[in-house]
Order: sequence, then structure tokens, then C-alpha cells
Amino acid sequence: FYKGFTPLCMRDVPYTMLELGLYDFFKRSYSDMKNIHNKEGGKIEVLTQMEEIYAAAITGGVAGYVTTPFDALKTKIMVDDEMMYTGFIDCLVKSINEHGFESLCQGGVARIAWLVPFTAIYLPCYDLIKRKLETIGVSKQ
Repeated sequence: FYKGFTPLCMRDVPYTMLELGLYDFFKRSYSDMKNIHNKEGGKIEVLTQMEEIYAAAITGGVAGYVTTPFDALKTKIMVDDEMMYTGFIDCLVKSINEHGFESLCQGGVARIAWLVPFTAIYLPCYDLIKRKLETIGVSKQ
């Protein structure tokens, strides 16, 4: 493929695992909190669309922040026209040795700034579409 394929996978696989896992965790945790404090006794309250949006936004911020070092290394490798790096590990070692650990967090604010609204839109939309399909009879596989 191209020189950025491996770093791209090394960024996207952990990001997607975190994103899906955290989104489910945040939704479940908030739902549990709502139902513990439920005064109506027995009626289970489901999350509103806005609560799903909040859970998704927090998910995007956390997953984006945690995977920023992978994104920084991926970007350095992909724009490396001078062939300074022989691979992901080489880029990691050289980046830390030459610029310190904080160099792995470069671009973190910009990454989080676009991932928060992105996940706040796409994850709740996915849930909405899934619920609509379930109501019209499309069964779970």
C-alpha cells in the first residue's frame, strides 16, 4: 500500500474500539443513574436523544485524546518526504528523543475539536436509525 497504511490502522483500530466501548459505557452508566433515582418505581427511563448526544460528545473527546499520540505519529510518517523514519517504532523513538514526549500530543486540541462534534452527530444518528429499523421489523442479526 502506501507508507501511512500501518500507522493509519494503528490509530484507527484503538480509536474505534475505544469509541464504541466508551459510548456504550457512558450510555449504560447514565441510564443506570437515571433509573436509580427514578421515583416512579419500576418504570425504566430510556435516554433522550440529547443525552445520547452528550454521551457521544464525551466519547469523541476521550477517545480522540487517548489516541492523539497515534495520530501524531501517523501524520509524521505520512508527510515524511525526506524518509527520516523507517516505520512506526522508529518514528516514535525519534520523536521522543528529539522533541520529548509532549511532541506526541501535537495536534491534540484540533483532533478533539473535530471529533467531539463528529461523534456527537454520527453515534446518535446510528442509534436512531437502528431503533427505526427495529420498529419496522428489521430483525437483529
